[in-house]
Amino acid sequence: LKSGKVTEAELERARSQQRQRNDPRRLGEILLESGAITPRELERQVRMQIEAVVFELMSWREGFFSFEEGSVAEMPAEATVRISTESLLMEGARRIDEWSRIADKVPHLGVIPVLAPVDDDHPSLLDLLPNEWEVLTAIDGGRDLRAISNALARSDFDIAKIVYGLVSTGVVELRFPDRVSKGAALPSDDARPFVEKAQQAL
Repeated sequence: LKSGKVTEAELERARSQQRQRNDPRRLGEILLESGAITPRELERQVRMQIEAVVFELMSWREGFFSFEEGSVAEMPAEATVRISTESLLMEGARRIDEWSRIADKVPHLGVIPVLAPVDDDHPSLLDLLPNEWEVLTAIDGGRDLRAISNALARSDFDIAKIVYGLVSTGVVELRFPDRVSKGAALPSDDARPFVEKAQQAL
């Protein structure tokens, strides 16, 4: 749905079929049978979903983890997509390296990109790639990077990377919501009511 491959109506029909007939199949299989998507598109979307989950997991800096040893035979056998673990981890490591570079100018996905004011020193012609133009046209001064990512059906990483390039070339500036500018400390007065509420709750 996010990438525009199925309509809301097609998805709702598949959901209602699941509910009304107690169909144990997954939504993708039902959409495939109805002709809404092709097997190749289903595999592509499932692969992208798996990659997005793994890449997000690899970006976590802390957490509570539990590891249990088990045999391969105990794993679910109905998996329809096979992905090389090595290539997945290599791509994840590459993205982590790039995120550390991007974070210098794009610290998080909650920042709001706005078009930079044009000055006399700035070149009047822009030489951008099609995906950069696509992101540039989605910048409206109100949506943050995550909202733009959803609107364009692109990964958060891709959007952040493109915006990093636009910020570096001076085409775009970033606004930081919540009244706190980049690098500014939160005034202690602002936090006091919340700390008191937390102490009372404890």
